[in-house]
Amino acid sequence: VEERFAATTVLLKPASTGTSLIAGSSVRSVLDLAGYQNVISKTHGSTCKINTAYATIKCLEQVSKRIIDNQQHE
Repeated sequence: VEERFAATTVLLKPASTGTSLIAGSSVRSVLDLAGYQNVISKTHGSTCKINTAYATIKCLEQVSKRIIDNQQHE
């Protein structure tokens, strides 16, 4: 999942089991608080911590929307 906030773009990808979180500090904090594990992230553009956190939250919103859509189609 890739999302943009201001000049920051955050890419989140699933990782194999046992990888844990491979992310920068603000992305790691958001993912850790949300309870995610085994995620790889990459940040492009501005590295402002607040913008990176907002972009990460937007990514998680996209993930939850996809999960809800998949459950409704089943």
